[in-house]
Amino acid sequence: MVESFSPDERNRFQKLLVLAKESPYPGERRAALAAAERLAARKGLSLEDAARFAAHDAEDAERREAQARSRQRQEDWFRRSQSDPEFARRFHGAFHAHDSQAAAASRARQQQRWAEEEAERRSAAEARLARAMRFSGRRSHRRMPPVEHAKILLLETALPLAEVARVTGLSLQDVIALKLKLRPVMGARSRAV
Repeated sequence: MVESFSPDERNRFQKLLVLAKESPYPGERRAALAAAERLAARKGLSLEDAARFAAHDAEDAERREAQARSRQRQEDWFRRSQSDPEFARRFHGAFHAHDSQAAAASRARQQQRWAEEEAERRSAAEARLARAMRFSGRRSHRRMPPVEHAKILLLETALPLAEVARVTGLSLQDVIALKLKLRPVMGARSRAV
């Protein structure tokens, strides 16, 4: 039957292992190792298993102690808030103030992110439109500016708007806006025919 170490036995076992490892005297190391083996054998364990169990027991004990400290701290806060209404009022006020400050900061960060994204979208759209509107002198003069090209395609062909956008390099929104602006011209042409 395997038993776990009591806190005193665990402490003694760990000290024996440290002594067996770090002692400068060979006889002392052998004696510490033999004592650790006897202690492990009393619990029905090998030396390796006992070392593993001792480490696990130590972790469990530390976790239980931390939980006990946390529980004690909570009980102390509860008792103090029960006995001192002013303390309770200040504590809860500070807690909720911190909570609302954190929420306000989160909302402000989100709004700032949205504003930055909107500014990026606007600047990208303005850059696209400016690029499309300006005719660069570096290009071949045989090439037509994208807006003029889109006007001609809209007036003289029956291409879908998405295709006109793809051919000219304009965005679909820009092509739709251009088509809407050309409605009076297109209506006059269809009446003339």
